[in-house]
Amino acid sequence: MKKNPTGKLFKPIQSGKVAQDILSQIENAILSGDISLGERLPPARELQNIFQASRSTVREALKVLEQKGMVEIKPGSNGGTYVKAASGEKFGEGLAMLFKLGQVTIRQLFEFRELNEAMAVESAVHNATDHEISELRHLLSSLLATYARRNENTYENFFTIEKKMHEKVISMAHNPLSKWVLEATITHTWRYLVFTWETLAIETSDKTTIMQSSLRDWEDIVGAFEDRDALYASSLIRYHLISYYRVFKNYLRKNAINETELIEIVHKGENKHRQDG
Repeated sequence: MKKNPTGKLFKPIQSGKVAQDILSQIENAILSGDISLGERLPPARELQNIFQASRSTVREALKVLEQKGMVEIKPGSNGGTYVKAASGEKFGEGLAMLFKLGQVTIRQLFEFRELNEAMAVESAVHNATDHEISELRHLLSSLLATYARRNENTYENFFTIEKKMHEKVISMAHNPLSKWVLEATITHTWRYLVFTWETLAIETSDKTTIMQSSLRDWEDIVGAFEDRDALYASSLIRYHLISYYRVFKNYLRKNAINETELIEIVHKGENKHRQDG
């Protein structure tokens, strides 16, 4: 932790909105780099003495910082408050709330991904290192191996790897904003797809067909990256996402469930799981 010229990073709070002043001082210290990412803040008792504030006021300020995604509060004897690297976690939480409120549909989610993931892929082809493309090829090898070892866990394992491939591709664009937003949309897409695959009546032969189609898509996508063909890679990822949405819609229609009902079912199931846990 860096020190300011007076030898003290924080100053006692004189009057006014104490919690807000504590929040502002710590936030400014993080943003200015006086406190580094991953660094542990002084213990709450020490912060009380520094700010001349009550324990509850200090905890209130730290809680707001945690909600803003700037720090992580870890419990236990080895815990504490640590400065957290920026992420798209809060965006993901906000997106989940929009689904619950019915302000975003699954169709709009796929539409957003089709347009924005395609642009991210085009950028990724230009910006990716040879090593990153090699890592993508390695993931494809894992996908192929999982398909070849087909058993009762194949479907879940296959699509876990495929999710990693989507996340890998968007990270290769080296645009943190694009990465955070698209990772959140990928996570939410998978929530609804996984429910559809696991809950609705999908024949084994259909699952095999879906996996075969996905493998062909990814073989072409990885090949386009290796050829540094941005336009082709971009068009392939769009086709891949549209194909998934078509399969997804067909199974909803087959089971007489609309997208709004699916969202309600998934969130009710998740709430029940949290309560049971």
